[in-house]
Amino acid sequence: MASSAFFLLFPPLGPATEIRVIKIRPSPFRASPIYIDIQTIDIERDQVSFEALFVAAPATPEADANADVLDLDEDAWVVLGGCRSPVRPSVGAALRRRRYATRSRTLFVEEICVREEDQMVGVTRSEMMVRILFAAACIL
Repeated sequence: MASSAFFLLFPPLGPATEIRVIKIRPSPFRASPIYIDIQTIDIERDQVSFEALFVAAPATPEADANADVLDLDEDAWVVLGGCRSPVRPSVGAALRRRRYATRSRTLFVEEICVREEDQMVGVTRSEMMVRILFAAACIL
C-alpha cells in the first residue's frame, strides 16, 4: 500500500524488544494533513511513553470507505519526511481524532509501525503484540 520511498525512511529494528513508534505532529485543524515522525525504541530499556492505537480492520472495503472521515482526498494519507503514504480511511480518521492541537503524540500503530519485512528474532508477531500492549501507557 505504501510507496517504497516511504519505507526507506523507517529505521531498522534491532533486538526482539525494539519497535517503531510514530509521533503525530500537532495541528489545531482536523482537516490538515497528518504529519508523522518515526523512531525505534526498545520497550524494555528506553523510557519512552507511548500509547497503542489498534484500529480494527473493516469487514468490507465499503465499510472502511464510510468510516468517520472528512470528505477530503488527503484524509487517508500520512506524511513522513516529505513522502505521502496511504493508510486505511479508518486509520486516518483515528489519527485525526487523536492528534493534539499543540503538542505531539507518540503512538504505536500496527499498520504504520510494522513492516512485513521485519524479522523478529526469538519472538512471534503475536508475542510481540502482547509485549507492546503491556509496555504501552494506554491502549486506544
